[in-house]
Amino acid sequence: MGWFSSWIATQGGEAGELLEHLGLEETGVEVFPPDGKFSWAQFPNQWIVVFSQDFDWGNPDRVRELSRIGLTLGCQFEDKVEMTSLLFAARDGEELWRVFHNAVGSTYRLDVTGEPPSELWAIRDRIFQEQDSNGGETAGVDYIHDIPFELAKVVCGYRHDEDETPFKELRRARDAGRDQGRRKSGLLGRLLGVLTQQS
Repeated sequence: MGWFSSWIATQGGEAGELLEHLGLEETGVEVFPPDGKFSWAQFPNQWIVVFSQDFDWGNPDRVRELSRIGLTLGCQFEDKVEMTSLLFAARDGEELWRVFHNAVGSTYRLDVTGEPPSELWAIRDRIFQEQDSNGGETAGVDYIHDIPFELAKVVCGYRHDEDETPFKELRRARDAGRDQGRRKSGLLGRLLGVLTQQS
């Protein structure tokens, strides 16, 4: 089974208010991603991860919006079409850095913008060497695809294809489309209300 998914991790917010803003609620079922259309878990150092089966859900616009509560990561990835993986970070509504891989054109493609954590370069060197050792461009495996995932594990402690933490399944909140006012009543809602109205 391949992946065509995304996740967002925020640091320092409250899970209940975050889910309320996203229009999601718990189903009471424990799952392991990618099971469940949406799911969430809490990790050390106040990181909250919300996982989606939808590649487009964890997009940069949503990450920048949520980053007004603290450092926020977004990870989008697929291994069914073009071996695409993307990790980016934002704070206070502004993107800080981005690490992007797509195997179209070259297995070694890795686009980096901004100033990612310094650990990226050691990760890059190690995985490039692994790609070299297994045939480079002609290898049957795209090791470069893993670089954003390895960096995510360094930053927030989560790598989706290795972690065995049980998540809590989520669904769209029953009143998500009817009561926007209630969703903006908390601190997070006040911070994000203007952006939500503009989207």
